[in-house]
Amino acid sequence: MTADCDYRADLEARTAMKAKSATARRRKGFTLVEMLVVIVIIAILTGLVLKIVGSAAPKNTEAATVARLARLTAALEEFYAEYGQYPPVPYYDTKLYYSPAAPPKHAPVKIQPLRYEYADPAHLREELIPALATQPWDDAPVFTFGLISFLVSRNDDVYGADSTWGKALFDGVQWLQHNKVRKDQIRDRKAAQRLAPFINEILYRDGVARSIKGASSRSYYNYHATVLDGWDHEFVYHSPPPHQSYLLFSMGPDYDYEGSDPGNRANALNKDNIYGQPGQ
Repeated sequence: MTADCDYRADLEARTAMKAKSATARRRKGFTLVEMLVVIVIIAILTGLVLKIVGSAAPKNTEAATVARLARLTAALEEFYAEYGQYPPVPYYDTKLYYSPAAPPKHAPVKIQPLRYEYADPAHLREELIPALATQPWDDAPVFTFGLISFLVSRNDDVYGADSTWGKALFDGVQWLQHNKVRKDQIRDRKAAQRLAPFINEILYRDGVARSIKGASSRSYYNYHATVLDGWDHEFVYHSPPPHQSYLLFSMGPDYDYEGSDPGNRANALNKDNIYGQPGQ
């Protein structure tokens, strides 16, 4: 009888240990249902986070665009206070200006561009200088006097106006067409210093490869300074003579606008444009 009791006690103990061991094994990992529940919860949380981030991104882009427009507007008003007119930006061929990138699809044939583009002596072969000094802009862009060229110093002699190459280019047809002398005049230099706090922090500087028309082997490299909106596109500036008013805006995310009527906000192509405060 004692042996039988001992056997039963031992059997019960072993059974209890097996049950306990099985329970412990189950607790070490998730069941399939539990894993599916966790995956669903993670997916829901991820979707919520992406939705929040996705909705915030366009707002941040628009906010950056509006802030840069405000700075440019302030600089334009300061320019008007000094010169009695808004920057008289010349007109340039749209396709060549944007080349090698594609221009906005509905932009006009000629625009008043934003960037100030100028030759880079470090990337300019000496044998090209005589040709570049005599070429019109349509055949070989050397200087592009966009809006920014009226708000910054064009040449305070950091480009070597009195050097051999400088004398050739600053006495060339493109420079003299829009400038009376090689170097900045005192009034212009002082005005640029007053405008600097408005635009220095938003200036974007880069370069662009150019070549003399009909001779791709005769290539050179220009620098340029401009201002980009939140979508990394240049702003659009429009100020017809006598330059007592202007229009300044971002093309928005679609990189397009109605070139024949850029100020018409009801036009379908202009609806996502972001406009600055119109001048005068």
